[in-house]
Amino acid sequence: MNPVTTGKVFISHATEDKPLAEALSDLIEAGIGLTHDQIFCTSLAGQGIPAGTDFKQHIQGELAHSVVVIALLTPNYYASAFCLCELGGTWVLSKDFLPFVTPLAGFGDLKAVLKGVQALRIDQDTDLDEMRDRLLAFAASPAPTPRWSVKKDKFLKALTAILANLPKPKTPSASDLKKVTDERDGYLAEAKSLESELATLKIKYDELGKRKDKAAVKEVDLQFSGESEQFEILERSTKQALKPLSKAVEEALFYRARGETWYPGQEWDGRLDDDVQRELLKRSSDGYIYVNEGHPKIRPAVEALSKMEAFVGKVSPEFCEAYEEEYEDELSFTAKGFWERHV
Repeated sequence: MNPVTTGKVFISHATEDKPLAEALSDLIEAGIGLTHDQIFCTSLAGQGIPAGTDFKQHIQGELAHSVVVIALLTPNYYASAFCLCELGGTWVLSKDFLPFVTPLAGFGDLKAVLKGVQALRIDQDTDLDEMRDRLLAFAASPAPTPRWSVKKDKFLKALTAILANLPKPKTPSASDLKKVTDERDGYLAEAKSLESELATLKIKYDELGKRKDKAAVKEVDLQFSGESEQFEILERSTKQALKPLSKAVEEALFYRARGETWYPGQEWDGRLDDDVQRELLKRSSDGYIYVNEGHPKIRPAVEALSKMEAFVGKVSPEFCEAYEEEYEDELSFTAKGFWERHV
C-alpha cells in the first residue's frame, strides 16, 4: 500500500470554470484513487470552504498544507485577481505544481510566474497520464490502470462540450476594475507576507544549524514558533524533565506551583522516604513536604515548569479560547486537570 500524505491536492481555478474543475476532480478521485477529502476545490460541495469560515484565511491554509497544486489556465483564470494570487502563493511556497493549459488559453498566454514553466495540455491523454503518475503516490488504494484508462477517455470525450459551455470573461467597468485591482494588491501584500515568513524560517534553521547545545536549539525553536507550536515544545520539555522523578516529587512540585503547603495524607505513607533520603524532597519540622530546588535532578523540572507557567500567563485570548474548546476546561497552569494532561 502506498503511503498517504496528510496534505491535499489543491485545484486552483476560476469560479466560472466550475464544470471543468468538477470533471477533473472526478477524474482524480475515480480514476486515480484519491479520497474525496484529499482534494480541495472551492467550487465543489464538500471539497471547498466550510460555512462560516473566513474565505481568504482558509484558502491560505489549504494552499500552505497542500502537496500538489493544479492550475486550470483558462481566460477566466487570467481574468481573476484571486486566481493570480493563488498562483503567486504557489510560487512563493515552492509547491509541486501542475499547470494545465486549455485550448481556450494556449501556451502563448503563459505569463508572469508561469514564464518558462513546463505546462501540460488538458486535452492530451499523455499529459493526463503524467498527472496520474504525479498523484498516484498519494492514493491509499490506487485505481488500476484499466479503470484509469476508462475514466480518462470519458473525461476527454466530455471535455470539448465542457470547454464550449464555459462563460467568457466579462469586460470590467472602471469601478469593477478598481475593486479587482485593490483586491489584487491586498493579495499580493499577503503573498509578500508569506515570503517574509519563509525568509524568517530560513533564518531560524540557519541559526539552528549553528547551535550544538540542545537547550539553545530549543530556545531558537521557541523564538520562531507560533503559540500552538510553542506550547507543544514546552509540553514535551516539561514531561521529559519530570520523567525521572517520582509521583511524590511531582505532587510536591504541583503544590509549589500553587503556592500551597503540602501535608501528605495517609495514602503517601512509605512513599516519601526514599525521596527524602535522596534529598529530592525535604520534610519540615511540622511535617509538611517540599521539593529541594537546589538538587541537580530537581532543577531541570523547576526550570521547565517556570517556562510553561510564563507561557500560559501571556498567551493570546484566541489560544485560550481554542484550548478551552478542545479540552472543555479552563487554561490554568495551577489547575489539576492541566497538570494531568500536560505535565
